[in-house]
Order: sequence, then C-alpha cells, then structure tokens
Amino acid sequence: DPGPRTEERLALILRVRFESMMAQDDVDVAAHFLIDDDLHMAIAEASGNAALHRTIDSVRRQVRMCNVKRYPGRFKETCAEHLAILDAIGAGDAEGARAALDEHLDKVWEGFVSNLSKR
Repeated sequence: DPGPRTEERLALILRVRFESMMAQDDVDVAAHFLIDDDLHMAIAEASGNAALHRTIDSVRRQVRMCNVKRYPGRFKETCAEHLAILDAIGAGDAEGARAALDEHLDKVWEGFVSNLSKR
C-alpha cells in the first residue's frame, strides 16, 4: 500500500491548518491569506490547467484588496466552506468538490454584493 494519495495528504494538511485557524477568537489576516492562497493555488496546480492557475493567481491578488475583517461573520463560514471542499478532495470525490466549490463561490459573491449594498 503506497499510502494516501497526494490529494488526501494535501487535504489533511490544509484541513488541520483551517481547523486551527477557526479555533482562534481573533482573525489573523496575514495567516488567513497564506492558508487561503495555499488552498486555492494547490487546487489550481492539481488541475493541471495553466489558464486556471493564472486566473486564480490574478484573482487572489485582487482579493487581498478586500480585507477579511470587512466581512464579519464570513471568516468562519469561509473556513467551513473550504473544509467541505477539502473533505471532497480528500475523499477523491470530484463531483462533491465541484459542488462544494460552487457553493463557496456563490456565498462569496453574495457576501461581496451584500457588503457593497450596505455602503
């Protein structure tokens, strides 16, 4: 038995980091961006799609302009959404990962629009 697949190991490592971050009372914005980048870039690299990788990299840089503390309540929700994606990846469930990712992107968009409408 060669042990867990790379995706399973990666999902486990990122899961531990997200769970640790969720246990904190205060949001460490710098740490959040690091683990968030690791998650998004790992998915992009695993896809083998260079265009997706470039797109995610570009979007990640733009996202930094929106400080996570501006979206109170979304931090732990976002971590939970990421954990759902990681669970599906770790289980080798591509369809489940896709569904969890779609759900995450919908909620991110809803939060962004809601925040803009309050200004």
